[in-house]
Amino acid sequence: MAKRTTADVIRDILSCCVNGTKKTNIMYKANLSYDLLKKYMKLLEDYRLIYNDKGVYFLTPKGKEFLEALNEYKEHKEKIEKIKEKISDVIELEDKQKVSIEFKTDSPIDILENVFNTLKIPFIREKGKIEVNDIEIYDENISRPKLFAGKKSLIFGENLCIYKTPEEVKIMSKEDGIKQAIILSIKNGEKIEQK
Repeated sequence: MAKRTTADVIRDILSCCVNGTKKTNIMYKANLSYDLLKKYMKLLEDYRLIYNDKGVYFLTPKGKEFLEALNEYKEHKEKIEKIKEKISDVIELEDKQKVSIEFKTDSPIDILENVFNTLKIPFIREKGKIEVNDIEIYDENISRPKLFAGKKSLIFGENLCIYKTPEEVKIMSKEDGIKQAIILSIKNGEKIEQK
């Protein structure tokens, strides 16, 4: 079984709540430990994606919209994987070994590191993560984001980006996520001089 991303887990929980369900049912259907389920459920309630009515959890209108976006994201991701497989199947060597084709470009973390260096914005880079001002920026393919931390964060996945603050959650394109990171890294519209 492939490792689930944060978006996969959230989609699984929201899918359980479409027609209303109890917490125990969500725990089993979404395949989560009780402690992890409690954290996710609190997060989803705080962002008003689900609500509890006498022990039964339902999606809010915002939760339905968020689930639709996550399902659309999953469909696009699966289509891209099928296209990659098809291309690899077409190109074969004489001994029938499949050729591995790289679809990589610079990761968002690499792009942002170059931008921050150019603008002389101080940041801390760790493997798959950048901290700049009061925001944490993650590449979900390399490091696990601190989903339940109170800080603002941008979490870059394969094709999309999740922007999370204590007040809201937004899904955006990778390009918009990079723009958002640059905007957030500049306080009051002025560059921060490196010390």
